[in-house]
Amino acid sequence: EVSLSSSRSEFATAQSTFEKIEEIGYADAVGLTLLWRAAVAARLGLISRAVDSLEEFIETCTRPNGVNKQYPGDREPAADILQIDANLAFAGVVNELFMQWSDNTLNLLPSVPKNTTAQFWGWRTGGGHLVAMNVIKGKIEGLAIEATRSGVFNLVSPFPQSRLNFKLRQKSKLLSRSVANKKGKILTFDLKAGQR
Repeated sequence: EVSLSSSRSEFATAQSTFEKIEEIGYADAVGLTLLWRAAVAARLGLISRAVDSLEEFIETCTRPNGVNKQYPGDREPAADILQIDANLAFAGVVNELFMQWSDNTLNLLPSVPKNTTAQFWGWRTGGGHLVAMNVIKGKIEGLAIEATRSGVFNLVSPFPQSRLNFKLRQKSKLLSRSVANKKGKILTFDLKAGQR
């Protein structure tokens, strides 16, 4: 699995493969193809391509009620197919833009524009942990991660501060902690299921 934290050679191979597929084009693309393209672009940190592909999907393959259709409007067959997997893929692509999970490591905001403002809660990582985050103009103002299983959890630090203060909730008490930090540093936490 390739991600922004992969080795340079693995990342270069993935990017080259994606570029070659892009050269072939998507003239006959259906909804799920556009979302696949957006997901790969997000994983490779190609923000504008990911967003452009999502916008093309919304413009050409989405009904007024927000539900996806298999084909762009001008090619829709009489059967008018509802493609539920594309609706799920859309949510997956948006999740991939905001947080990527690879090798038991969470990378936050890897593929969103720098001045993004967003708020979400209850999103799951690839490892199943729950994430809530408040982002204002590209800066994380609030972050909560709840472990859904016990074990080591890694976080690529999205914070610029040289010291990071955080709290761990253990049963009914809150423990304050402080660690040396550098943006991009891997922070490791040994969490119990249900711990935040």
